[in-house]
Amino acid sequence: MRERLGLEREISDLGIALVPAHQGVFLDSASEMEVSQLRKFIPVEELERKYPFSDQSLSKFRSLVYMAQIGRALARKKEFVDNLQKLVTVENVEIHPGAAKPLQELLNAARLEIGRQGRQIEVKAGNAYRSADWQLKTWATERFPQYYRQATTETTDKKTGKKTPPLIAPGDFSESAVKKLSAYIGARFAAPGFSNHQHGLAVDFHTTETFGRKPKTIKASFDHRDLWWKSWLWNWLEKGKNAYRFGFVPYKKEPWHWEYRPEKAKVAMDNGRGTGSEQQSAERHLVRTQPTSASGQVAIRFTSSVIPRYRDKDNNLRSTDCSIRVPSMLRGLAEIDLLVFFHGLDACSPRHNFDPDKVISNFQLADQIDKAKRKVALAVPVVHWKAHKKGEKKNTNGIWSAANLNSFVEEVLDKIGKDNTRPSLGRLIIAGHSRAYEVMTPLANEFEKGVAETRRGALAQLGEVWALDSTYGSGHAEALRQWARKAKNAQFSVRLYKKETIGKGPRLSHTPLWHWNRSSMEKTTPQNVHVAKVDESHCEIPKKYIQLLLSDRP
Repeated sequence: MRERLGLEREISDLGIALVPAHQGVFLDSASEMEVSQLRKFIPVEELERKYPFSDQSLSKFRSLVYMAQIGRALARKKEFVDNLQKLVTVENVEIHPGAAKPLQELLNAARLEIGRQGRQIEVKAGNAYRSADWQLKTWATERFPQYYRQATTETTDKKTGKKTPPLIAPGDFSESAVKKLSAYIGARFAAPGFSNHQHGLAVDFHTTETFGRKPKTIKASFDHRDLWWKSWLWNWLEKGKNAYRFGFVPYKKEPWHWEYRPEKAKVAMDNGRGTGSEQQSAERHLVRTQPTSASGQVAIRFTSSVIPRYRDKDNNLRSTDCSIRVPSMLRGLAEIDLLVFFHGLDACSPRHNFDPDKVISNFQLADQIDKAKRKVALAVPVVHWKAHKKGEKKNTNGIWSAANLNSFVEEVLDKIGKDNTRPSLGRLIIAGHSRAYEVMTPLANEFEKGVAETRRGALAQLGEVWALDSTYGSGHAEALRQWARKAKNAQFSVRLYKKETIGKGPRLSHTPLWHWNRSSMEKTTPQNVHVAKVDESHCEIPKKYIQLLLSDRP
């Protein structure tokens, strides 16, 4: 006991405050040590009793370093978590019961996406729960000896050859050495009971991916940190915000380390941003599920985690916001049809200001799908169009590729099934108005080239394509015909304002009908394409023909 008081005085002299003994920190009997609920941390006596050192001077130094590291953790108000009793095994790791299902779902989703993309990548949880006892043993028998050797060894920079003196001199057991070594270890290995893994909510991922044409397994190691930030898995978890969907948030210093913190993940998703490792959006995006009509139509608003961010007309990096509407009669069904509507420029009155809810309201889309004979769920993503100079690469280039569209539809179905049965996809309908030719023509080109993703996922279920006054250019008109020739089982509907020109004099403009007619003079329109000239003007077409097209066919 006298020696213990001496140690306490020495650690106090280092300027580190410890919890008073009556709070259960320094315990004198083995029986008291086993009463985990009394402990504020694992007392140094347990370290010395379980893992003694033969070198008494080094043993005392180790105890001082241990106590200093504990003191630093307490001073920073870190939470001590003793050994957990209830755990669940997910694949090869143990984790807190509350995090088990989200972890398994995250792993399944990652592997599903890897399969969709045709990649050769392995993903697994490499480490999750670590008991306080494990942390103590590892600290005492592995990490302290390892870091003590490193701290007392001269180092040489591999690139410059410059030598750096050791952090502390061998045999230096002074107060200064205690402070330096406790900080050195603390930056690399948490004090027992204070590790983020102790609460059972943290997981370290491992992944095997191809780097420089060679497969490489990257694990929880600072030596692999640069590779992590280049990896498909990290980009899927962080930049794609997929980890947040399952309630996991990152530990910035360790790209392999993620923690199940659903409230923090929700805030990050609501704010439309990740952790600061990517450019942040100042917008707020609420995720909500609620009835919006007397008939009980469900509305869901979210920010896509699978559509890449891209620059808008003001050169701001933007995410894709989306609104979903599900008619009441579809709720809980095992299979549903889905209509994905791509709006045009923000030129129709009233303005939608790139808000998907306003797009739905302005074009009366929710009412139309409720009143139509055929019931479908509706998904409306925002597209941030911008003007382009001739020959300039479009800002939307590659954003709505076949692969990304397939992933987006799966994401929509996940959102619909979040609080109920997750439906499978029956038939997919793609509708585009006005500027949406920037989405539809590239998709048509992928079908023409026979891209594999056009035969997979949602696009394998493509039932209909609607071009609503969107053929601004003969190339876009011909692309629709080529698409129809390749997708012979789908029905293509083209609705065009009946006049070929609008305006007068210098403001005279050619309409989509003019471009369609010019492109079709020497072309044969496939039988699965139905073209109609309509009385409704450009901005009025989507307000009427969604319902009519859904009522035309069973």
